[in-house]
Amino acid sequence: MVENHNDKNETSREHSEEHIRTLLETIIKNLVTYPQDISVTFERGERTTILKVQCTQRVVGQIIGSQGKNIQSLRTLTLGMTSLLGFRSIIEIPYFDPKK
Repeated sequence: MVENHNDKNETSREHSEEHIRTLLETIIKNLVTYPQDISVTFERGERTTILKVQCTQRVVGQIIGSQGKNIQSLRTLTLGMTSLLGFRSIIEIPYFDPKK
């Protein structure tokens, strides 16, 4: 059976997305005090993969970091990796209302 070029690219992208998701989850778990509060999933768009970080309110500040330096660094890192593979990535973190 001859494999279609697009099928090969899709398989490669799926493997890359899972690898990047695992790497991002590992990095974030090593940044925070409560690593058990972290999980990362992804949703695929046509040209963009959204990496969704699920966490509790007690660790979201550690993920963001001082003046947003941690999350910006993570976004730069993942965007660099995925752009070499031909697609974009976005890291999404939950919003917690500070007034609550």
